[in-house]
Amino acid sequence: MENLLRIFCNHQQNDWAEWLPIVQYIINSRPSSTAKKAPYELWMGYIPLAHQVKEVDKAPALLQWKEELTKAREAVQKAIINAQNTWVKPTNYQPYQ
Repeated sequence: MENLLRIFCNHQQNDWAEWLPIVQYIINSRPSSTAKKAPYELWMGYIPLAHQVKEVDKAPALLQWKEELTKAREAVQKAIINAQNTWVKPTNYQPYQ
């Protein structure tokens, strides 16, 4: 936390209290090396937006493209799982003697 505050504070370091909410958000949205998930994900199930106003998308073609990519990704994931399920798995492995 101290290092992050040093990054955001002014040269006199007298405005650190104003930066605490931002630093707290950064810390809580970074994955932990132990849990491999962010504290927000573990607590709330998702990482909330950081006080950003959502803009109305002015390019509907991009939304359609995004949906197509999402569907293609899901289809590829299903195909990978199906392929993995068809792999031959040795059941009676006997070491060479």
